[in-house]
Amino acid sequence: MKLLGNIVWFTGALALLTSTNIYAENSTTTSSDDFGKLSYSELLPIAEHGDPKAQNELGRRFSLGKGGVSQDQKQALIWFSKSANQNNAYGQNMVGLLYLNGVSVTKDYQKALDWFRKSADQGYAEGEANYALMFQNGYGVARDYKISQDWYRKAAEKNIARAEFNLGAIYFNGLGVPQDYKQALNWFSKAANQGHANAEYALGQMYAEGTGTARDYKAARELLTKAADQGNPSAQSYLGWMYYQGAGVAKDYKKSIDFYSKAAAQGDTDAQRNLEMVKKELYDNVDKEMAIMDASDNEQLRAPDNNRGSKNQGAASEKGVSPVKVGVSLENIANELDTVVKVSAIEDHVIINKIIINRGNSCDSATGKPLMHLGESTPRSDFPITLKYGQNYKVVQLSCHADDIMEVLVSTSTGDFKFNKNNFD
Repeated sequence: MKLLGNIVWFTGALALLTSTNIYAENSTTTSSDDFGKLSYSELLPIAEHGDPKAQNELGRRFSLGKGGVSQDQKQALIWFSKSANQNNAYGQNMVGLLYLNGVSVTKDYQKALDWFRKSADQGYAEGEANYALMFQNGYGVARDYKISQDWYRKAAEKNIARAEFNLGAIYFNGLGVPQDYKQALNWFSKAANQGHANAEYALGQMYAEGTGTARDYKAARELLTKAADQGNPSAQSYLGWMYYQGAGVAKDYKKSIDFYSKAAAQGDTDAQRNLEMVKKELYDNVDKEMAIMDASDNEQLRAPDNNRGSKNQGAASEKGVSPVKVGVSLENIANELDTVVKVSAIEDHVIINKIIINRGNSCDSATGKPLMHLGESTPRSDFPITLKYGQNYKVVQLSCHADDIMEVLVSTSTGDFKFNKNNFD
C-alpha cells in the first residue's frame, strides 16, 4: 500500500485476467461469415450433414440465444462438440470454455485443459490464450508462469488483446520472468490500442507514476479516462486520486468525488473510504472559503468552527455530513447593508425542499425574501430547488440584524439539518 497524502492507493501487482466472461466473449466471434448469414432453417441441414463450421455457427447461436433460436447451452455443447470431434480448433476452444466455466456441464479443468491444448496446437489464437490462462491460474495443472507467458505471446502476436494485456501484467509483476517495465509498457500499449479497459488503466497508471517511461500526466489522464468510461473501477478511483491531489490536473474536489463515487458504487472499498475522506476535506475547505467570503465584506460575523449543524433526521444524518452549509453575512444590496442567509451546496444535485429561518425578537415578522436563485437576477421563492456543487441560494432578511438570526432549518432530499447561531459560518 502506498500513502499519497490522505488517500490510500494500491500500487501492487496488477491482476491478470481470469476466465470470467471469456466464454461470452469467445461466443460472440462468428465462426464463419458465410454461415452467419443463413437462416436457422437453412443452417440446420448443413450442420446435420456434418459441416464443422455450420455446427460451430449453430453452437454460437444457441450460446447467445440469437439467430432464430432461444439460448440453450446444452444445445451449444452438443453442436460445439460435434465440431470439436472433427478436429475443428474453434469448436475445441468453445468446448474447453464450457468445461472451464461449468456451463451446461460439470466444471472440469482437466477436460478444459485438454481441449484448449488441441485448439492451441492448431495455432488458434483464442485457444492459445485460454491454454495460457490455465497455466497462469493453475487450473488442472501446476501453475507455471513461464509456460503461460510462452502461450500468451503466441496469442498476443496474433493481436488478441487480453493476451497482450496478460503478457504485459506478467512482465510488470515479474511472474516467471525478470520484471521488465519496458516490456510491460509495450504489451499494455498494444492492448490499449484495441480498447482493452484493463490495459488502458495499467498503462495510464504507468504514465502517471513514471514507471518504465517518463512521467506524462496528460497521457495518463487520457488513458485512464478511456478506461473509466468503460466502467473500469480502478481507473475511476485513480482519476479520483489525481483530481484530489492535483496530479497533472487542476485540483478539483467535484471531479474527485464524481470519479470516486463511480468506483465506490461498483464496490471498490478503497474508493468508498477515500470518497468519505475527500467529502470531509471539502466540507472543511468550504468552512474556510465562506469565512474568507464574509471577511471580504469587511464584517466577518463569526469564524467557522467544527460544531457542524446538528443532524436531526433522515438518511443524511446517518451518514453524518450535511449536503449544505449555511452562512450569515452582511452584503451591500441596493446601497444598503442587509443581512443575508446563504445556503451553499457542497455536494452535487442537492434538492432543497424548504428553508426556515427563526429570528429573534428584534426582527419583524416579514417572511425572508429570496434574493437570488442559481445566478438569476429575478427573485424566486419556489421550492423544491436543485443546487449543483458550489452553487448558493441566498435569502435576504429585511429589518433584521445579523445577530438576531437564531437558527436556520434546511430540509433536503436526504434529511433535515439545523444550524444555530453557534455554528453558522
